[in-house]
Amino acid sequence: MGPPCRGACASGDEAHNFGLLHRRALIVFVLAAPAVFAVAGCGGGGRPSFAQLQWSDDDPAWAPSGREVFFDSNRAGTRAERNTDEGYSVYAMRIDGGGLRRLTRGDACNDQYPDPSPNDQAIAFIRTCQTGDLWVVARGGGRSKVLTTRVEDAAWSPDGHLLAVTRDRNALDPFSGSDLWVVATRDGQMRLLARGVGMEKSIGGFAWSRDGRRLAFGCRGGSLCVADVRTGTVGRLHRFKRGDDVSWVAWSPDDKQLAFVDGNGGSYDPNYSAWVMAADGKHARQLPRYGEGNIWDVEWLPGRPQVLLVNTDYGKAYLVRADGTHKHDLPFEVDDITASPDGKAVLLVQRVFDSEGTYDHSTISLANLKTGHVRQLTQLP
Repeated sequence: MGPPCRGACASGDEAHNFGLLHRRALIVFVLAAPAVFAVAGCGGGGRPSFAQLQWSDDDPAWAPSGREVFFDSNRAGTRAERNTDEGYSVYAMRIDGGGLRRLTRGDACNDQYPDPSPNDQAIAFIRTCQTGDLWVVARGGGRSKVLTTRVEDAAWSPDGHLLAVTRDRNALDPFSGSDLWVVATRDGQMRLLARGVGMEKSIGGFAWSRDGRRLAFGCRGGSLCVADVRTGTVGRLHRFKRGDDVSWVAWSPDDKQLAFVDGNGGSYDPNYSAWVMAADGKHARQLPRYGEGNIWDVEWLPGRPQVLLVNTDYGKAYLVRADGTHKHDLPFEVDDITASPDGKAVLLVQRVFDSEGTYDHSTISLANLKTGHVRQLTQLP
C-alpha cells in the first residue's frame, strides 16, 4: 500500500461536480448533492487545504496489466508557483498510489489523454500547443516522438500496430470538421478511412472492434458507421432520428453488440442518451438514464460481458445490463470513471471547488465496485 495521507484529505461535503460532455463540447456546470465516500488512511475525514491542493490530476487510464495508472497533471506548474507557464504532463503511478514518475514534459504546452499500448510498452498522448498533435513515449519515459498533427482523439488497435485518430481538416479553421485516419505506429504512415460529413462535417466518437478489423464511428449526422480497416469500405449501420451527434462508441467483448452515446447537441439540455444495438445495426434500444442528466460515456464492464458502466454529467455513474434491466447506481460522485482490466475496480476523477464555488483542482481515486470503498491516489502533497 502507499503511504498514509501526507497532507489534507478530500472531504465529501466539499466536493461538487464539474461535468464534461465531450472533449470538443462546451463545459457544463452541474449543481449536485454532497458526495459521501470513504478515504483510506485519512482518519477523521479532514477538510482539504486549498493552499496545498493546487493542481489538477485528470484523464486516468489503466495499464493493461492493471498494476499501474497513467494520467495527466499540471502539478509541476503549480506546486512552487500557481501562475507558471508550465502546462500538463503525463505521469504514471502504481495503483497503491506509490511510485509516481513523470513521463513527459509539456513545458508551455499540454500533454494530455494518455493511452497505453496493448503490450504495455508505450503511451500515446496528445500534445496541445497551437494544435493537438499525437505523440508516443516509452512506458518508462524518455524521448517522445510525434506521429501526426491536428489530432482530436486517438485509440490503439488491439494488436498495437495502428492508432486510429480523428484529425482536423484545417488547423486554422475550428469549423472545418474532422476525418478518421489510421496511423502506423512504427513509421507514422497515414491512411484516410472516412471523411466527416453533415452539419458539423466531423467524425463522432469511434472505437476498434475487439478483433481489430473494424472501426465503428459516428457519421452522417446521427448515424453509426463501420469501416473495414483492411479494405477501407464504410457501411452505415443505423440512422437515429432523435439525434445528430454520436459522441462515444464501445464494442462488446464478443464484438456482437455496440454501445454508444447519441444526442442532438444541446450542451445544456438533457439530450444525450446511451444506446445498445446488435453489430449488424438491428435491435437498437435506449438504456435507462439517471434523472434528467446527459450521458457522457459508456463502456462494457470487463469480466461481466453483458454489463455496462455509464457516466453522466450529474456526477453520477451506474451499472446496467445490456438489455436495460438491473440498473445499479454507484455510491460515489464522479466527473470521469473507467473500469480496471478485470472489472473489479474503477478509477474516478473527482473535482473540488473552493468555498466560493470556483473550480480549484481535481483528484484521482480508486474504488472497489463490490464494496464501494474509495481510496484517494493523488493530491497527497
